[in-house]
Amino acid sequence: MHRLVILFCFIFSLYSCKTVQVSSSKSTSEVQSNEPPSDPVVIVGDKALTEPELIQAFEEYLIADTTGFEELIDELIKRKRIYLAAQDDGYLLDESQLEELETYSRITAKSFIIDTGLVNSLTRLTYERLKREIKASHILLTVPKYAAPSDTLLVYNQILNLKREAEEGASFDSLATLYSADINTKGKGGDMGYFSALQLLFPLENAAYSTPVGKISEPVRTSAGYHIVKVEDNRPFSGKVEVKHLLKSVPADAGPEMDEYQKAKIDSLYQLIKNGADFEVICSANSDDLNSRESGGLLPPFSIGSWAERNFEKVAFELKVGEVSGPVKSSIGWHLIKKVKNFPLEPFQELEEKIRRKATTDSRGEFLEKSGYAKYRNKLNINIDQKAFENLLKLANKGIIDRSWKPNRNLIENTMILQIDDQVLSSMDFVEYAEYKQGFEKQFSGYTPEMYLRWYFEDFKEEQINARILQKLPDWNANFKALTDTYRESLIVTNYLNDKLYEKSVSDTTGQREFYEQHIGNYQWPMAAKATIVKTKNDTLIQEYYEILNGETPYRLKRGILPSYYEKNEYSLNDELKRKLTGLVQILEQNKGYVVEIGGHRDVNEEPNISGLRIRRIVDYLTQNGVDITRIREYDYDVNKLVDRFDWVQNQRVSFQFFSTDKADIARILQLKDTSFEVAHGTYFKGENGLIDGTGFETGDFEASFDGFSYRITIDEIKPARAKTLREARGAVIKDYQLELEKQLAASLAVKYPVEIDNEKAKALYGAQKSKN
Repeated sequence: MHRLVILFCFIFSLYSCKTVQVSSSKSTSEVQSNEPPSDPVVIVGDKALTEPELIQAFEEYLIADTTGFEELIDELIKRKRIYLAAQDDGYLLDESQLEELETYSRITAKSFIIDTGLVNSLTRLTYERLKREIKASHILLTVPKYAAPSDTLLVYNQILNLKREAEEGASFDSLATLYSADINTKGKGGDMGYFSALQLLFPLENAAYSTPVGKISEPVRTSAGYHIVKVEDNRPFSGKVEVKHLLKSVPADAGPEMDEYQKAKIDSLYQLIKNGADFEVICSANSDDLNSRESGGLLPPFSIGSWAERNFEKVAFELKVGEVSGPVKSSIGWHLIKKVKNFPLEPFQELEEKIRRKATTDSRGEFLEKSGYAKYRNKLNINIDQKAFENLLKLANKGIIDRSWKPNRNLIENTMILQIDDQVLSSMDFVEYAEYKQGFEKQFSGYTPEMYLRWYFEDFKEEQINARILQKLPDWNANFKALTDTYRESLIVTNYLNDKLYEKSVSDTTGQREFYEQHIGNYQWPMAAKATIVKTKNDTLIQEYYEILNGETPYRLKRGILPSYYEKNEYSLNDELKRKLTGLVQILEQNKGYVVEIGGHRDVNEEPNISGLRIRRIVDYLTQNGVDITRIREYDYDVNKLVDRFDWVQNQRVSFQFFSTDKADIARILQLKDTSFEVAHGTYFKGENGLIDGTGFETGDFEASFDGFSYRITIDEIKPARAKTLREARGAVIKDYQLELEKQLAASLAVKYPVEIDNEKAKALYGAQKSKN
């Protein structure tokens, strides 16, 4: 059954505006523990589980389609037995777990305190408002949120006077221009243009949607001050538009010459488009909007009132699809706008979740949270000693602004300042709170020391009241109590199992060995082959791979870097050669298996020892730069590899050839020729690899073809099946030993804590919860 809830009627309350009515169905947060307790459904030992507790347990285990009743109830009973054993053995939560439980309770409580029915109604109301657009103006008179009541009343009376003047015939535009503190609308007579839901603060939105066209709202309170809103028009939603734009930007500090220059540019571009040029091509080449020009100037879809650039927005909505506007001026420059598409308002089902998220996080969320706490506040006996607080206000000074306020304790009468039921908080409690809070809270221009103290006291009061509500919530709400009790139990069960199962299974090496020896048949290595598998689509690469592999080591990679050439009888290192050798050092660092051959060459007209000197200088440079001598091969070719008998310089050289001690480097080189070439080395267990299994597990070379690939399998060694050592099987042994300990524990607890179940009722609850999920 639905009930009617008044969202607000706040002049001197949370918000000020016209009354807005939102229906709310009864939510789970209203389940009270003062209802007659239900009979237990399950009894484990002396622990009785009632319907709410069992429902909570079913939710905790997240019933899935494959989870049967018997499986779920067995798991629940097992956990309850462990919890009872932990209680009997004196297990408690440690300090960090108590903090964890408190954090969990505080976060979870919100879903019980905030009325889900009200959230649903507010979501629906917001969607209905999205179907309309309002054009309105407003006047704002500022007053700090924590100003003195007399100052707040003064501003409230002033806004009432302005409302009365406007209703008696004074121009609202003129009054806004003269008195409004909103710098964004003051120069436009308070005009806020057209807007829809979710674009204004919630109190202002309510005022706008609750006030008839041509009328002025009652004063509306926000953190900025008091507003009055005059509604000029109320029309159907215009939808959203998607447009592309071309921008020629004009910086805010630019002079008129820059504006004229960019205007001339956009005029010429507009003329090109009018004459048939493609908008997207012109935009990509000329737009100053770097974020959108690559997509032809495409912008995200937007609705009326969602842009500050009202002129841009107005033109965008007036265009026809495919039409391009003339130059449009905005605060950032000149635009050409092309309309791409119109979008109607999405169905409620598509927008519901988005609206709900927005409604619970912006100023609506603040309203929902305060409304939720308000109904629980009524259950508390709250008493504030206003006189004690006023006495503390007299001690406020600029030290608060300097974050150094520390009032003289001798001047503080340490009497009750706030009482919540039987909890009494003194003036000194608040002073210590304020001294702490001043150190990190942000500060606002124009705030007086008294305003800061009022702010801090409001927060102090709310925090204490909300903490009390959280403390009492388990007494008021059986579902919340079941949820927090379940979480507390899970933490205690974790502590117990850590001692009895997890840590024992890891640390009890004697028990592990005994378990391993009793179950050694479970820890066996199957027959295995130590093998190499070569795979490629190019058969010649397999032959090339094995030719290299079967050659001398290190393996010749048929790869190197370009030779370096010398003047006649020269062997010193010039700058160019040093740069090349530095690169060679980096190659060797990146390829740990590489060995480089330094080949010395000379022309027949050079000195006989010159090729050896060239090798020596290069080897010295490489070793001085960190290359191990074992990674360098020296080979003096002398005149045995002349390149050209007539071009002497081609013969006066040093060559560089790479070898490798790593088989993987052979594969990497061949992959450069054909990316399909792959080599895998490893030990393969029987049944693990189909290619290996196909060899019959015999040593030797085998060939196969499959799915367009050629394979060569070389099996070097066959390892017979054997039992794993305890070291090799330790991980699996610990896991299995832990399961064995868990079975033993479950069996002993089943004897200690017998079970009684009302199967009919438990199955009914299970079925209902499973259907819900």
